[in-house]
Parts: sequence; C-alpha cells; structure tokens
Amino acid sequence: MKVPAAQVLAVEDDAVIALEMQRLMQPAGVEITLASSGEKALETVRQRRFDLIMLNLRLSGISGLEVCRRLKLDPDLKDIPVVFLSAETNSQFMNIAFRLGAVDYLTKPYEVEHFKTRMLVHLGHLPKGAGDADRRRRRVLQKI
Repeated sequence: MKVPAAQVLAVEDDAVIALEMQRLMQPAGVEITLASSGEKALETVRQRRFDLIMLNLRLSGISGLEVCRRLKLDPDLKDIPVVFLSAETNSQFMNIAFRLGAVDYLTKPYEVEHFKTRMLVHLGHLPKGAGDADRRRRRVLQKI
C-alpha cells in the first residue's frame, strides 16, 4: 500500500466540491478525508493527524470560523495549517479568518491550477520560495 504524501482534512458541505478536491489532489499523493460539518471536523481531527485543514466558512451547525478558533485554542491541534475555501468574498470574513490563525483564504469558484498550487505550497511540496508571500504576510500581521 502506497503511503500518501500528505493527509488533508477537507471540511466541505457541498459533496460535488469535496469530490472535486479529492480528484484534483490525488495525483500529487494527497489523501483527502472529508467532513461535512464543523462538528464532524472537530471529531475527525482528534482521531488522526492531518498536515492541512481546508475549511469552508459557512457550514451547517458551527461555522468554519468557530472550527478554526477551536483548533487554534487546542495545544495539540493549533499548529495544523488552516486554509479557508469559501464563496464568501467579504473582506471582513477574510480578515477574521486570518486573525483566527488561517494561513490562506481562497474563494469559490476557484481556478484549478491556483487551488492546486496553494495547497502544495502549504503542504511544503513546492520550493520554499513559493511560500515567501506567506512569510511576508505573517510579518505584516505581527505589526498590526
């Protein structure tokens, strides 16, 4: 059995989008586990270790923002990078997501190559130079 290059938890209540994410990332050796609600995501992330969490903002039950807040408060989970993937383009939500600890915020519909590239950057599968913008963003946020 081939060991996946990365384990990703995708928290997405739209089954079509969730399956598309799996299809896009499988060739890169990324195994995506699906959770359709915030509650299910918090349960799943405590059962096994993930390299990255892709999180929809609007979910039934607790919101993606609340899931992110809880993850970042948990000493065992706080270091897992969280990337929001949402149709919400309001900068207020984006700012809250980053302040809660998200490393990225992608909007739906997404451009396929951009989505794959951002995921691979956050998983460390692309050269370090590809993540320079993220390091600059963190330095700017530290000054705010």
